[in-house]
Amino acid sequence: MFHTAAPDSASDRRQAFYDVLADTLEDGVTFDIVQTLHENIVQQLTDRKKAAAPLEVSRKEIAAMLGTCDVPEKELVAFDNEYLQQFGAVGMQAATIAEPKKFELTTENVTIQVDPTRTDLVETRRIDGKRYILIAVEGEATVNGVEINIP
Repeated sequence: MFHTAAPDSASDRRQAFYDVLADTLEDGVTFDIVQTLHENIVQQLTDRKKAAAPLEVSRKEIAAMLGTCDVPEKELVAFDNEYLQQFGAVGMQAATIAEPKKFELTTENVTIQVDPTRTDLVETRRIDGKRYILIAVEGEATVNGVEINIP
């Protein structure tokens, strides 16, 4: 099978992986896709915590995760083909796709760090034409160390 040389560093492989996703998904890489991959991989890593070898995720497992995000079949096929060209038939180390100890959203003006096991508290929405990142609040909330009331 002919494919391009896989990137050497984990960060290069990660970027190449998400580039493959962006190139093959008509709507691009959405928050839901990143969240789903992250949640599934963190759960698998948690389940295998004591395993000696790093967890590897096959392209078929990744495609199955994408399928839960309602990615159309033709885009799953395109992902599979592009993945094969870029990486060959080998799997991807799970920690390359999702950092198990970090979940961070960044915009031009804001960075939000979320407990990686609680990404379910975050969602994105478009309201009146504007894009929003919404965070469900459980318990207390503070701004610069000052407790605030959220009605």
